[in-house]
Amino acid sequence: MPEVRFVIPDLPGFGKTPALKSSNLDSYGHWLLDFCNQAGEFDAVLAHSFGTLVLANSLSQQLKAKKVLLQNPITSNPRKGLIAKAADLYYELGSDPRSNLLRSQLVVRGMSIALSTTIRPGLRRFIHQQHANYFSTFDNNQALYQAYQAASSSNVLDYVAVLPKTLRIVAGERDVVAPLSGQKKLAELTSAPLRVIPKTGHLTHYETPAEVAEELALLLES
Repeated sequence: MPEVRFVIPDLPGFGKTPALKSSNLDSYGHWLLDFCNQAGEFDAVLAHSFGTLVLANSLSQQLKAKKVLLQNPITSNPRKGLIAKAADLYYELGSDPRSNLLRSQLVVRGMSIALSTTIRPGLRRFIHQQHANYFSTFDNNQALYQAYQAASSSNVLDYVAVLPKTLRIVAGERDVVAPLSGQKKLAELTSAPLRVIPKTGHLTHYETPAEVAEELALLLES
């Protein structure tokens, strides 16, 4: 979308942005509010995965966003079941400052394989390389652990009342992180158009960028 100017911040504690003193959901929401106020006027906000939860919290703190595209929004509580308990233990053990567990490339590759749904070998290699390059670029173990706790503390359904009327949702049919049932519930509660991309999971930005761009264009035109 060459006609659109995108402003993309690093989440605090990841990439080149230092971690917040306290990385809970409210502090992330306040950070996004400050960022948007400093970035200047904008037409819409696009958020993916945990970013949708940060955005929803920021909207509850009076972020003024008239148009929003939620891409694979978090709409369920992940702290249920054996997989969730295993994840809790993994992040808790890895939070020790001396541990290298959270930066394990073996774990990163396993996660990447689990999330990838494309059957195109070249694209799968690209996704794995992206995760290998960037998934471990967090500030410190405690910051990542706190971000995990923040992501597990709520979901976008808790913020339905503050979502704007001009809203669109993109979901992956085979999303294991944000299951389709939750996306349908969000669409029902908000009366927002829901685009379900077939045979795709949580990585719609990698696997089906053209479809996501189509939804963003429709949002900007609305």
